[in-house]
Amino acid sequence: MNRSKAYVSHTLHPRWRNSLPFRVGLLQSLIATLLLLATLWILLGSQKEERLAQEMNLNLSQGQLVQARLRDLTAQLDTLVVAIADVAGTQRNDIATIENTIPSLLSLPNHKDVVASGGIWPEKGHPLGQENESRSLFWVRDLLGQLRKNDGYNQSSDHYFDELWYKPMRLFPAGRVFWSPSYIDPHTQESMVTASVPIWQEHEFQGVATIDVSLSSLSSYLTESRKELGGYVILLDQFNQVLSAPLPGAEQSLPEHASLPDLATLTQRYPQLSALLSLVEDADTLFIKDAQTHQVITQEQFLTMTPSNFPLGKQMYQAIINTSALAMPQSPVLLATLAIDADPLIAAPSLVSVYRMPGTFWKVITVTPKSSFKNEALLLVERAGLYLLLAQVLALLLMIFVQHKLYIKPIARMVSALKAEDAAHLELQASQREDEIGVLASALVARTHQLEIAMASLDASNLALEQQLEVQQEAQQDLLAHKERLTALLKSSPNLIFIKDIAGRYLMVNDKFCETIGLDRHRILGATDRQLFSSDLAQAYGESDQRVMTQDAPLQFEETLPTRLGEIRFQMTKFAIRDDDDNLRGTGAIAFDIQNRKRIEKELLERITTLEHSLSLCSSENGKLQQKLQLAEFELSQKTQNIEETKAKGEAWGTERRLFKSWLRDLVSLIAREQENLLAKACNPGATPMEKLKDALSEHAERLRVLELLTGRHKASQRAVPMDVLQQLTHLFQSELAGRDIQIRLEGERNVSVQLETWQLTLLIFSLLKLLCTQTDNAPQGNIVTVCVDGSGPDCLIRFDSQGASSDIIAPELSALTAWLERQFGGSLTLCHSLTVATIVDCRLPFAD
Repeated sequence: MNRSKAYVSHTLHPRWRNSLPFRVGLLQSLIATLLLLATLWILLGSQKEERLAQEMNLNLSQGQLVQARLRDLTAQLDTLVVAIADVAGTQRNDIATIENTIPSLLSLPNHKDVVASGGIWPEKGHPLGQENESRSLFWVRDLLGQLRKNDGYNQSSDHYFDELWYKPMRLFPAGRVFWSPSYIDPHTQESMVTASVPIWQEHEFQGVATIDVSLSSLSSYLTESRKELGGYVILLDQFNQVLSAPLPGAEQSLPEHASLPDLATLTQRYPQLSALLSLVEDADTLFIKDAQTHQVITQEQFLTMTPSNFPLGKQMYQAIINTSALAMPQSPVLLATLAIDADPLIAAPSLVSVYRMPGTFWKVITVTPKSSFKNEALLLVERAGLYLLLAQVLALLLMIFVQHKLYIKPIARMVSALKAEDAAHLELQASQREDEIGVLASALVARTHQLEIAMASLDASNLALEQQLEVQQEAQQDLLAHKERLTALLKSSPNLIFIKDIAGRYLMVNDKFCETIGLDRHRILGATDRQLFSSDLAQAYGESDQRVMTQDAPLQFEETLPTRLGEIRFQMTKFAIRDDDDNLRGTGAIAFDIQNRKRIEKELLERITTLEHSLSLCSSENGKLQQKLQLAEFELSQKTQNIEETKAKGEAWGTERRLFKSWLRDLVSLIAREQENLLAKACNPGATPMEKLKDALSEHAERLRVLELLTGRHKASQRAVPMDVLQQLTHLFQSELAGRDIQIRLEGERNVSVQLETWQLTLLIFSLLKLLCTQTDNAPQGNIVTVCVDGSGPDCLIRFDSQGASSDIIAPELSALTAWLERQFGGSLTLCHSLTVATIVDCRLPFAD
């Protein structure tokens, strides 16, 4: 026995050269080395130049695709702006047709998302329709996508004739489109580019038609195109200002008078683009030189068409105008292609191609990562896959043969011996082999003896398990009995019972619930309220379930359930279901039909209604008596009101008569003095020349005419004008005012009319002026009365201002005038306070209808 243990101990530690892991590991290392060498040989044999060519072709094809889409977009917009120019030229005398046609063209479905605004801009001396001045027609798309007319350029002091999209169009032929550089519109505050077309009629330049493309919509258009590309696109205008770029800092909302970001600004933020900036600047230099060699527009013309407020390079601007006039070039031009080691957006090596588009002279920069050519690399790997597969098959066959020879076949024999319970064979294997197979055979012999002991232990364990199984079966029978009793209770219950899980799925319903809502049990179980009922009911059921799950106590409330007879109200009792560990498992509910209770409540309500009807009859009799009493009170109040109105009219008539007497007294006095003066001059002809006497008579006649205008009969619809009455009264009493050294200043609006008649307004203003002039005579300083007429408020305001005079003396007189004015016309007189010694009276009168 001790000898056997020593043998087993010796075989558990074979020499490392005879161990199975060493042999298998050495073999697998050789096979892996062969596979690696084969893979390297195949991959290194592929042509690297072919892959580079494919990368370049793919970059160029993506650039051509972007250009084709942009050219298609600009061609449609060119056609649209030419159509607008044709409408403006042919219908320039019919503004209504233009205003109906242009918004329809700007709202075409293909251009609605891109065109931000558009309009017609007539030249000086060529206004649209029958207008006397050149006014533009300009429509702007609001936030809801609707076109609204904008008169910002017409109301602004800075006209549009010097704009960079307008001034050069005088040198363009009809139908030739010019795309302006990007700018920020001063009235809409939106970044945009403008497509302009001149309007020529009868060989005369009539103006310009434009459409504006928002840079944000242009960026959205390029973003949709970018989804199909492996990289991204940067779009620059003629002066390298960024129209669209996905780089952070390239597109942003700018404040007023700010400049748009350009390529140089992006290069300062992303130094990786410095090579791209140098390439674009060299291309612009060559473009300017080429335009100067084919120049068709003189320098004098350039000076007249270049806007004075243009901030960018004028040489580039002149080159673009010259090239646009020649309609060159006709196709996109590839400026150059370069490689970037680390793109700022992709963060990987990339290829960059720069194109110049015809017509717009925009620069299209396409950036594609070199990693996007993984598909081509995969194609290369697939080509080499066949060779790799053959090499791996050969290696695997060799491995299988060696593994079968070394340990698979011996292990199979050991398995057969175990099946046949041939312990002698295992002992023979353990003695003959010195590797892990021999160790395994020795371990199997030892484990066989242990299994025999374990089998006896398992028999005892099986007996105990059988006893436990009998106990479990008894428990299952008790559980089945409880389940049958619960099922009988659910079937016989007249109430609706159901249980849901936490997600709101039905786990159990009784027959009454299925019968009430008219659905089969298999359709209800596993479904939610949203799958069985309408959205409103499902939302209400969900909210009540949430309230139950957040509270410990059951909840009772009324809830509506849809049945075959319609929606019926049930008394619902909902409760939360928890396990032994107080974890929430679902909700349960018991619903009671409360239709009988509702019927009883209805009968009680009908009885109450009958009693209320009887009560209402009594109340109606009482109401009739109350009406008779109210009628008597109303008649008494009417009589009282008539007495008060009669009294008020008497007081108003007394005030008006007093004012009229004062007016007549002063007027007669004035006329008497005038006639006495005239009579004295007429009786002494030697002292007064005949011409002066005639002038005095004419002035007297003129005053009598003014007096007739103030007091004469007027039409019923004719209303008094305060400023006219003030001027006529001032002229009428001019001599008296001059004799008392009083000056009256008139200010304010002259076309304001009030509801008063002329003679009534004359009485009112005369009385106020008389009071103020009396105050001016007693004033220690100043003899000026200022009268201002203001019609900007809800009422006509006439302000009388006498500086240096106190207002204490005229306060009683003003109260009487205020009462008369308020009763007769609904006006008011207000004595205003002042920090200085002054009398300020505000007279408010209603406007004429």
